Parts: sequence; structure tokens; C-alpha cells
Amino acid sequence: MRIARPTIVVIGVALVLGLGAGAFGLWQRGQALPTAGAATQLQAAADQRPTDKTDQVIWDYQQRVRQQPDDVQSYAVLGAAYMQKVRDTGDPKLLRQGSVGA
Repeated sequence: MRIARPTIVVIGVALVLGLGAGAFGLWQRGQALPTAGAATQLQAAADQRPTDKTDQVIWDYQQRVRQQPDDVQSYAVLGAAYMQKVRDTGDPKLLRQGSVGA
């Protein structure tokens, strides 16, 4: 049994269109907004970040030191931020954290 050439072309075009539509659907699904669970996790992480400027610097540089423990500059900034926190609060317990580097 032999299939006519126009029929093969129509089947080929339909196949290409179908595959293209499927690929587009998968691409769109990958571009979707984060789910409610992801949005909740992002909000919880944002809520953990302090609002006070000195506390923000301390929090940020603690993260940097955890990620890059060999970064001497980050330790220096973190220690200076702890010293500023001591000046702001008058709490001498923070002196130990500032001298150790968290």
C-alpha cells in the first residue's frame, strides 16, 4: 500500500505543529510563577532579615563569612559592625562576638 505524497506532507506538518505546541506548553509551564509554598518560603526568609541597619550589616556579613570563610575583608567588616552595635546598645557582651568575628 502506497501513501500519496500530499498525505505524507500533511502528516509531517501536523507532527511538527504538535511537537512545537507541546514544547511551547512545557516552556510556558517552566515560566510559571512560584507556587504558594515557594512564596511562603521566600517571605519567611525575608522576615528573618533584620530591619536595623547595623543588624542588617551583621546578618549579611555573617552569611558571607559562612559562604566564604577565607574572606578576610568580610571578617573585618563584620567585626566593625559588632563594634558599632556595642556603641549603639552599650551591651559589652557583643565585644566578644566582635573580636571573634561571630
